[in-house]
Amino acid sequence: MTARSDYKFIGFATLLLLMLAGLWLGAALFGRPRLQAQSGSCPVANKIDETLPSGGRWQLCWEARDQEGIVLHDIFYTTPTGVTRKVLRQAGLAQIQVSRDDGSAPTQVLTELGLGGDHLLTLEVADCTDGTL
Repeated sequence: MTARSDYKFIGFATLLLLMLAGLWLGAALFGRPRLQAQSGSCPVANKIDETLPSGGRWQLCWEARDQEGIVLHDIFYTTPTGVTRKVLRQAGLAQIQVSRDDGSAPTQVLTELGLGGDHLLTLEVADCTDGTL
């Protein structure tokens, strides 16, 4: 084999691997039987089930964890035609950008110590002087 044909073979093999990976991913995402949103593992108080005016529906579960803070999981979207897809298994809040109404630059709240559990602060009326708590 010449150097040129070696490159063609490597390119073909790479393309073939990418195609197989795409087929596997497609089968994994779309070839399964439809998943039932909110299978019952989520406490009723932590379920969010919202149907939009368009007929689309979002279903998810949330919880407050000691280190991650607010965590959303088992996030499903149902199209107006009734097709349900799992959009995301889990998303943890790792950082918050706080924008204040006084015109100052936004600040970042990082989760070095965690955003949940004992790290949460209770808001007081003084924390929201021009709004409603």
